[in-house]
Amino acid sequence: MSLCFKHKEVRLSRSVVHSSWVIGLTLSLLVAVVYADSREDEILRNMEELLETGVEKLNEGLLSEGMKRLVSVLAEKQKLSRSFPQAEEVAQAAQIELAKLRTSIALDADPVWLDDSMNQKVGSTLNIELGPVVILTWRTTTGRSLISNAPIRFEFIKGSGTVTEEVNTNSYGQASCGIGSFAQPQKEQVIRASLTITVGSFVHRMEGVYRDFLYAPPANRATILVLERSKQGVSEDPYILPPVFEILRKLDYDFSLYNSYLSAENFTHIYAGRRESIKRLGLEEGISYLVVLLNDCYSVRQLELGGRKLNLFVSDAKATTRIIRVADGKIMYQKSVELSKSKNTHGQGGSEEKAILDVLRQAAQAMAKAVDASFAEIRESMTGETE
Repeated sequence: MSLCFKHKEVRLSRSVVHSSWVIGLTLSLLVAVVYADSREDEILRNMEELLETGVEKLNEGLLSEGMKRLVSVLAEKQKLSRSFPQAEEVAQAAQIELAKLRTSIALDADPVWLDDSMNQKVGSTLNIELGPVVILTWRTTTGRSLISNAPIRFEFIKGSGTVTEEVNTNSYGQASCGIGSFAQPQKEQVIRASLTITVGSFVHRMEGVYRDFLYAPPANRATILVLERSKQGVSEDPYILPPVFEILRKLDYDFSLYNSYLSAENFTHIYAGRRESIKRLGLEEGISYLVVLLNDCYSVRQLELGGRKLNLFVSDAKATTRIIRVADGKIMYQKSVELSKSKNTHGQGGSEEKAILDVLRQAAQAMAKAVDASFAEIRESMTGETE
């Protein structure tokens, strides 16, 4: 009897433990349900409050603050573990307000990106000085108003590189993006600016409110302009062209030649990068760069010794290679060499003509050597390639 009693006692203890465990689990579930309901009620209250204040901000003309609160409504909804009608109604109301707002908002390229015909320009992958710049406005009954403190996101949708990704519009509704570099400047790049509002991990892009900026590699076409001159006039067959062109032809470029003997008057304007002169000569269409070669014998004189003139003439010259970007007239590369009596690098000959020809030949060869020595710099400025 003793063994049976003990056995029954053990079974009873296990039953009591089991009942306690079930009760404890039930209480935990009840607490969890109550907590979940309380949490969802809190989220719903937040959503309703954000919707109300968001609409108030919009009515006050504080669009950036209003938009952020309306997007916060949608962000709060994402925290719910289940869907229920009240939350859906509040979220839908926020979406309707955002949709109404979207139809009156415009994100335009800053005027610096517009040409004379008000068309948006195409940037160059080799000119990253001008990053995307946008202006955010909204339509009112009296016209368009600027939107300040609105988040604009900049990102690559074609190509890759480093950019300033998040910028808020300033008091003029402007947001500008700095470009660090393009990963492959030889390929087309597209950077998109969009009105993108982020709340926590929730991201909301205003549909249709964006602006794309195209950066294209320059066309592989360049024109070489040559001017070789002395007191005897402009050379019809310049010495400087063959040796310098022999170096430049290593570039993957289609070169055309414009001998400035035909129009020496405009050469100095083109040399200075004046765009009106470039246009006047019809060089801008399809041409990315001008390679300007100048070989100038600026002094020739007869030597004297003891008051007697010798049958020897000496000459000085300066040669320059300049690469000009057609898009904006910027000088991308320049190198000069000078031959002079003071440096003992002058030219000489038994006549004035021979002395001139001698120094022009020497200057041409010296210029070719200088261009060859800095070829990597030229290649990078014209193609973006560093190797």
